[in-house]
Amino acid sequence: MKTTTISASELYESVWQHPLKFLADKWFVHPHALGLLLDKNRIPRPGNGYWAKKSMGKPVVVSPFPESLPRNILIDISCLQFSKAQKSKSVKAQLPNPTKSLGKYPLLKGIKGSLKNGLLSELGVIVVEQ
Repeated sequence: MKTTTISASELYESVWQHPLKFLADKWFVHPHALGLLLDKNRIPRPGNGYWAKKSMGKPVVVSPFPESLPRNILIDISCLQFSKAQKSKSVKAQLPNPTKSLGKYPLLKGIKGSLKNGLLSELGVIVVEQ
């Protein structure tokens, strides 16, 4: 069952217990969108290197829950959610039309030829079949 609302305190606890990527997959949202939601609601989240330090057993700093934010306020994440079908769907990669002739640039011409039939994966990476 999809989670559509979560209290600020539950969201805070979840963010400090699991990486955003894990939570995003669990709640069917994009990790970047989840990060923006946290920032919008002034909920602190782990900084760069937090999970690496924690996995190595090094001391980590956990930012406290803001006192100005009510703990029981509900945050709606349904607008960020997408279905599993949407997540797994591959779309044809669209390349913009060049503004200059590629004749002068053989490397770019070769790259364009290789990527012409590529597919965009769910991670935003162009996959080229060989």
